[in-house]
Amino acid sequence: KTVAQSRALVPVLPPEVDARARTFVLCSTTYFACDVCLVLSSLACGRKPHQWAGRLAHHAIQFVANLPALARDPSAAVVRKYLLAAYLAEASTILLRLRGLSRATGVGGPKARALMLRGLLVTFAITRLVNFPLNTLAI
Repeated sequence: KTVAQSRALVPVLPPEVDARARTFVLCSTTYFACDVCLVLSSLACGRKPHQWAGRLAHHAIQFVANLPALARDPSAAVVRKYLLAAYLAEASTILLRLRGLSRATGVGGPKARALMLRGLLVTFAITRLVNFPLNTLAI
């Protein structure tokens, strides 16, 4: 079989999009590695960063999920397609962080925070509670 025939049978991204997807996963993995280094160096200096244990656990899970997608072989291309869909879950993080910043700085007021909470709940429900089972089913 040719590569084109194999691509027709396996759900993968077009080559140029797949290359960008691999770069995205590589950058994401690099960010996690840098944060692991920051947390571990802080712990070595006697400081405990905010939510350090949860961050390390999250990064360990992300490393396991990202590593198969970093290879250049055809199976990694399949993994990348589904991994990108799973990354949609991070959309809810934006509103979560904005809400936290609003509380910490006092900017926005209670109405804005309530609106952000509603948006957070909706995006969380869609991108995490609905997206995860759909990705699992697709895989």
